[in-house]
Amino acid sequence: MSIDATGRGHNDKGVPGAGQFNGHVRPAAGTDVDLRTPYEGTATASALAETIRTLDPREIPDLVYVAYDDKLTDEQIDAYLSGDFDALTDSTDEWVSDQQYEAATEFLRSFLDDRGADWDDLSDDDHDELRQAVYDRDRSDPIRHLLRNTHDQLLRAPLRSPADLIVPDADGEWPDGIDARFYNDTHWDAIRERRVAALQEALASHNVTVTAEVRQALEELVVEGPADWHDGVSLDVIWYGDVAEAGLAGADRGEAAGRTLSFENAEVVLIDRVNGSGYSARIPGTLTTTVTDDAPAFLDSARSGNHGYGWDDVAGVVKPYFRPDTVASTWQAPAAVAA
Repeated sequence: MSIDATGRGHNDKGVPGAGQFNGHVRPAAGTDVDLRTPYEGTATASALAETIRTLDPREIPDLVYVAYDDKLTDEQIDAYLSGDFDALTDSTDEWVSDQQYEAATEFLRSFLDDRGADWDDLSDDDHDELRQAVYDRDRSDPIRHLLRNTHDQLLRAPLRSPADLIVPDADGEWPDGIDARFYNDTHWDAIRERRVAALQEALASHNVTVTAEVRQALEELVVEGPADWHDGVSLDVIWYGDVAEAGLAGADRGEAAGRTLSFENAEVVLIDRVNGSGYSARIPGTLTTTVTDDAPAFLDSARSGNHGYGWDDVAGVVKPYFRPDTVASTWQAPAAVAA
């Protein structure tokens, strides 16, 4: 195998022998079964293109080869999670088109040779027509294979903004004159109680049954977590799991408004994304949340995006520890259209 000027591996026939980032050779096609359609005589490029369109699908090779260790990048994972399928496919376009071009050309050389024709004798227009016929029959699905090869990741999904949970009364007055969003040593007991109550409200809205054990976990979040609850503080569910369970760019999405994720014994994190502090705690029982285009799941500590500090950045965690007992993922029914 040789390496071209772009760093892409090629086998002896010029077919890119790589996935997105490596130089693995595309495996040779099996030769134990001959599925080729017998042909005698000559035909125009248009007639040959029509023949290609009627071939047994097994005669057309997958044009895009994904190596076993090739996977989605952080940027591609975030695009998949957020439902930005255009960004996801745009990021692979050059790699995909290069492989399609080379693999289709190799197939056509053999296809024409079997029919007494020579690829090099045809015009550029004929080449384009024949390649397009092969492209139209291509069944390769590189995104699906890249996703399958992507290992479990440390993910987060937003629950509630703590700063939004503590608000003044209708007249703009704070109870007892205390703004519980900000630390005050003199009034800490009152602030702590209001913060715990705010977190209870937040988790109850996500179907958590607030038991004594849950309340103890919330006390720990308040006492050990960020001192000030400014707009850069988030309450998120954090888990180690399969990206496919939370992604909004899934081929099976249809008209779904989002995904409902249901966890058993999941971890939540109260994190200051701006200053890099926080605390996490296990929440016993069921917790559910819905990820949508406006509030998708995301990589905890990606080097892409604008999520600020991740929990792994802050605490240097052992990621598998954050695997919940179970995760169930279901597409949410499309929102009803007002008459």
